[in-house]
Amino acid sequence: MAQNSLDPNTPSPLLSLPREIRDTILELVISYSRPPPQDVSTAEPRPTPSPRWHPEDPSEFNSAPGRFAVYLEPRGYISNSASLLLVNRQISSKTAAALTLFHPPYELDVIFLEESKLWPTWLSVPALSSQLDQVNATIRISGHHDIPWPLGNGGPPWQVWPFFYLLEYVLRRGPVPHTDSSLDREVTIKNLDLNFIGKDDKEEIPGETPPPASENWKYTRYHAQSASLQDDETVQKKVLRPTWLAWFLMRHCLELLGMTYHTAQYGAILHERVGSIQFSVNGKRFAHFEIGTVLRTLDDYDAGATFGHLPREERVAAFRLWRETTTRKREERGLPI
Repeated sequence: MAQNSLDPNTPSPLLSLPREIRDTILELVISYSRPPPQDVSTAEPRPTPSPRWHPEDPSEFNSAPGRFAVYLEPRGYISNSASLLLVNRQISSKTAAALTLFHPPYELDVIFLEESKLWPTWLSVPALSSQLDQVNATIRISGHHDIPWPLGNGGPPWQVWPFFYLLEYVLRRGPVPHTDSSLDREVTIKNLDLNFIGKDDKEEIPGETPPPASENWKYTRYHAQSASLQDDETVQKKVLRPTWLAWFLMRHCLELLGMTYHTAQYGAILHERVGSIQFSVNGKRFAHFEIGTVLRTLDDYDAGATFGHLPREERVAAFRLWRETTTRKREERGLPI
């Protein structure tokens, strides 16, 4: 009778290979990355997010307003190591050791569709874990929006919210597609690399007419109040460039990390769960933040400068307690302090 190859007590042929060859095979398997969808038409269909949100809706997500613009994958991605971990005890042990040795990155592809929606696709998930050493997110711009990006009522342009929601989703749920689970897995990311790809500012885009030299096209997305720019169809129809999108999100990331009156409620989770964030454009570093260093440089605020979502008399004490607790959490989670 033939032996059952799935029997945990049955030796695997993989174990008979020389260690160097076996380690190479394991590394190739756990670091496998599937190709990204060419565009949203070739991506797996996504369920339409809930179209409504009200401030009174119960949600642990501080970025809940952005959830209806993030089209998460509908089905679970089977991690690269899942099948190896189930073969038998020896292969499981070797696979776990390989994950520790090689630290393969997690790869996420994000299509920024028509400057209003995000289509994230996990391309490589070495293992389902709450401790991610390296996450590489590639942001691709697809299409454009004719209307300038309006400013919120004291807040950033609406386009910030979907990006913040996607990041918060990963930090609370992990490298997974849509899930109905409400469990906060307290995910940490040691290094997050955001790479914005596409035509840069110096390249011509077919069919695009350069605007007058006195008008910087990138600000048309941000300054909705400028009537002269709103009426200039040539400027409005310019394709969004990755350099400016990187600059735009980098600026708002800094504001979140500042833990000020308006941003403390939203930026706390970045300090608590992320080691560093790097912004790149077409693979070239644009900006880099060591969040532990930022945390150390946060000065004591007065009551009018931080934790604006709390009663005034509680703000200073809440900020000091948060800073002390966050420093301890980062140390416990292996994040630089």
